[in-house]
Amino acid sequence: MQLTSDQQTKLNLSGQDFYGNEVEITGRTVWSSSDPTIVQLVQSAADDTMVIAQAVGPTGSAAVTATNDVNHDGTGDFIGSIAIDVVAGVMTDIVIEAEDATDKPGDAPAPTPPGPPATPQ
Repeated sequence: MQLTSDQQTKLNLSGQDFYGNEVEITGRTVWSSSDPTIVQLVQSAADDTMVIAQAVGPTGSAAVTATNDVNHDGTGDFIGSIAIDVVAGVMTDIVIEAEDATDKPGDAPAPTPPGPPATPQ
């Protein structure tokens, strides 16, 4: 999935059996971002099957992983992941930077014209 640096998205977790039938999520779910400087997560205290993934600002990639402990034994029985690429957002400014001044090509100072011709004595 792709976000611009000024976007966020809601991620929802759902369970399925081998045949694609919906199965209720039980157990504790823990969400994590592989790079919180690119994608940070805002978790809901009321519902751990959803999280808001927010682009922090810099461009880059992060994987968001959900680990579910279905049998409450402290291990991650089921793990799901989604890759999020953060790209530049909408332009908000134009910046013009000047480099050091240099002479123009072909505009060397004109040579000093020679003086009047010498007169014989």
